[in-house]
Amino acid sequence: MNIKQFMLVNGQQIVCEVIEWAEKDFHEIVVRNCMEIVQTSYGHQKIYVFRPWMHYQEKKEDLVILNSNHAVSIASPHDSLLVQYEQAVSDMHLSGKSRDREFRMHMKELLEELTAPLDEPINDSVDSDSSSNIIPFPIH
Repeated sequence: MNIKQFMLVNGQQIVCEVIEWAEKDFHEIVVRNCMEIVQTSYGHQKIYVFRPWMHYQEKKEDLVILNSNHAVSIASPHDSLLVQYEQAVSDMHLSGKSRDREFRMHMKELLEELTAPLDEPINDSVDSDSSSNIIPFPIH
């Protein structure tokens, strides 16, 4: 894996796997598993945590295009940062799978609710003793 740390022009720092570097005369770097390094406070201590850089880009198959013009610097992350990054990516993938599973279950329930009336028997209101050849249709 080609994991790199990017400092962007807006001050964000991201760590991601580079799939393909920008070619000559182009600026698109193809990356995945992008995690932003975010500074937060814990008591009186400043700590750094990872969070997904782009919402709902949580699967290994999700590719992101990074414009190389927006990168101020690129570095190979420190080994301890790599360990934390790999754990954060693993957690992100699990979260994405859970979200997908919940979405599929919700869609299945919705589909069952929508198709339930199709399973109900049709009430025939035609009187078999009637000599009329007119069949009444229900009007909704």
